[in-house]
Parts: sequence; C-alpha cells; structure tokens
Amino acid sequence: MAKIMGKNPQLVDGYRKLHIFAEVIKYFETLSKGIKRLKNHFYDGGRFSETEARQFPS
Repeated sequence: MAKIMGKNPQLVDGYRKLHIFAEVIKYFETLSKGIKRLKNHFYDGGRFSETEARQFPS
C-alpha cells in the first residue's frame, strides 16, 4: 500500500480512515434496513411481505 501511495504516510493514514468511515456507513445502512423491517413487521400485524422475506433470508 505504501508503494502505491508513494510512501506518503498521510495518504496511507487518510486511506485507512476513509476505509473505516465506509465501514461505519455500511453498518448504519444495515441497521437502518433492519429497523425499517421490524417497524413494517409490527405495523403489518407480524407478517413480512414477500419482498422483505427475499431481502432478509432467515
């Protein structure tokens, strides 16, 4: 990685932080989908739609 970045430690550190930030965003997107799924589950009287069942296989 350092060779690609020209042995610039700031670039390597920036890339690492960006990667961590992307992981955090992905985590919250997944969490948000789960919360929406649960909310819809309870509003529909405890039934999941076919689309949701395909998105989140048991």
